[in-house]
Amino acid sequence: MNDFNQVLEMRIELMKEQLKDNNLTVCSSIANDLTKLAFMFDAKDYMFIFGSIESVFKQLTVTFARFDMDTYDKSDILTQVKEFINKIFLLYQEDSKLSLYETLRDMSVTVAKFHFSCSEKFNVKTDVGTVPVKSKK
Repeated sequence: MNDFNQVLEMRIELMKEQLKDNNLTVCSSIANDLTKLAFMFDAKDYMFIFGSIESVFKQLTVTFARFDMDTYDKSDILTQVKEFINKIFLLYQEDSKLSLYETLRDMSVTVAKFHFSCSEKFNVKTDVGTVPVKSKK
């Protein structure tokens, strides 16, 4: 189990470094690898945690690819996700499961709300250009 914890610590630190660079694709891949590792060691809590984190990274990746937004528009949600991730790992170390669950839930809800709000704010990118947001009357 010591090897498991060492690999876990190294990969979590790598994820945090990649998150600093806003590299969501690599973060998603790391979360996926950690989910598989947790599965191999039957570490159910980690399977849930990293599966949730991977889902958030994938949703952000799709959102950023789909909508025509600049770096400034992305920065607020990225800052929030970074704060959530740091809090999640801290809460797990403290063995605060209810707070951990609430933080995972809040992170998922925040990213989902961001995704849905983008459809009202930003043009949609396509292979042939962008599709403007329909004006509301």
